[in-house]
Amino acid sequence: MAKKTPPPFIVSFRRLLILAFFEGSTVMAIELLGAKMMIPYYGSSLIIWTSVIGITLTSLTIGYFIGGQLSVKKSAPNVLFYSLVLGALIFAFMPMAALPIIKATAPYGIYLGSILCAFILFGLPLICMGITSPIIIRLLTEKVEESGQNAGFVFSVSTIGGILTTFILGYFIIPYFGISRPAIIAATLLIILTFGLLFRNSKIIPGTVIIILLMFIGLPRFLKKNVTSSKDLEVVYSSEGLLGQVSVYDRWYENQMNPDRQLLINGIPQTNILKGDPRSYWYYVHMIATISSLNPPGSNALLMGFGGGSMATELTDLGFNIDAVDIDKRMFHVAEKYFSFNPKSTTFFIDDTRHYIKTMDKTYDLVIFDLLAGETQPTHCFSKESFMELKPNLKPGGMILINFQSFFKGENGRAVRSIYKTLKAAGFSYLYYTYLCEEDAICDIVMIASEKVVEFSKIREDRLNYCCTEEMFVKDLLSSPQTEVHTNISKGEALVYTDDRPILEHHNAEPIIMWRLNMMEDIAEEKIEAGIDLFQ
Repeated sequence: MAKKTPPPFIVSFRRLLILAFFEGSTVMAIELLGAKMMIPYYGSSLIIWTSVIGITLTSLTIGYFIGGQLSVKKSAPNVLFYSLVLGALIFAFMPMAALPIIKATAPYGIYLGSILCAFILFGLPLICMGITSPIIIRLLTEKVEESGQNAGFVFSVSTIGGILTTFILGYFIIPYFGISRPAIIAATLLIILTFGLLFRNSKIIPGTVIIILLMFIGLPRFLKKNVTSSKDLEVVYSSEGLLGQVSVYDRWYENQMNPDRQLLINGIPQTNILKGDPRSYWYYVHMIATISSLNPPGSNALLMGFGGGSMATELTDLGFNIDAVDIDKRMFHVAEKYFSFNPKSTTFFIDDTRHYIKTMDKTYDLVIFDLLAGETQPTHCFSKESFMELKPNLKPGGMILINFQSFFKGENGRAVRSIYKTLKAAGFSYLYYTYLCEEDAICDIVMIASEKVVEFSKIREDRLNYCCTEEMFVKDLLSSPQTEVHTNISKGEALVYTDDRPILEHHNAEPIIMWRLNMMEDIAEEKIEAGIDLFQ
């Protein structure tokens, strides 16, 4: 009697649940790390996260459908094995494939380009992961009445794996180890785990050798040092973390002895100085400093959003006591080490701006909103409720200054008009604005809000910082600040932003897209052409 050959795959209850756990972990790792690979080029706006989440759900849906069809086949254990291995292999190659895919999809713009990039970059490994869940459920189910219970159990275990991976990656792995190496390690571990849990046939040895050889193709990317410089551009600092990618660049222009130094978040400049000189190149910083000089030395200022510390440097020179709030602790380190910031008069708070507003117990003469995460402003900080929560912490005659990047007039100026209207609805009676660019261009628009008249005529040259006295146009502009913003309320062109209607980013979508496209054509493509890595 012929001896039966044992089946090559082991499909025990415990092993299948372990695979379900790690399948869920891998899904979240692919989504998070894939998005991080895209962000330095495409940005982190709502548009991009919509593309990432939409492609993730689409890919998983395709995988669930295919897995459901294949789960009834006798070869289901084989499909489970090969789906996990194939998905992990593609995952391992994502860091190497990201740049060619970005290059190929860039000409299609923000909307279509980000969708195509996401699908090509991580759609297939997510489809492979999606295939596994229906098969695991089927292999666990011997009776029809057990199917619902097993389905719930498998998806619960898978989701727990995804939850834990999300926290571990976001809080620990990505900030300290970047993107490429965690992707390769996670994919390798999944392959090893799949072999260890599913196979018991000695004939697997040749297959194992092949898989190991394929994994070694990714070893150069794992071991190589990031390319950080070219003839005219050098990345002196780069890290991944809460706000995304934070980088510091030095750029040399023709006949320039010292380079320009820029701080970028997700590829968008946030601070710009001449290396060694903390004064900002950007006029809005000096504009806000000039307005702030109406307060005497020793006044208390709350600075929300820190960047490279240029604004805090101006306030320090004016003699303010500064409380600086930023959600990303890297900002304070970067400002001091790379942008010549002196923290002598500044107390740092690592917190979300809105949370700090809700919980602070101190009053201020001046509050400055200089909030930007890449090209987007945090909607929840510009609502009526946020401004009303802030009012009790303003001293009599205190001012709110808001730096906002947008168009000023026309359809694309709705965000500015709506913030103006929101401030008025929050009880600020005296509102002013000024801007430093053409009406049909994206501007740094400075909005001023107070419960008392702001007497700009009292600005004194002897009170200004040395950088601002050189820019007489600033004082000329402030001698007759604008006090009216035509909101066209009856036509619905301006709205009061509230917590339950957070549509600031929708109103400001066109400026956000234009800004990102300009940066894609400038910094990101310059890095690509120079062979500098977009991510670690």
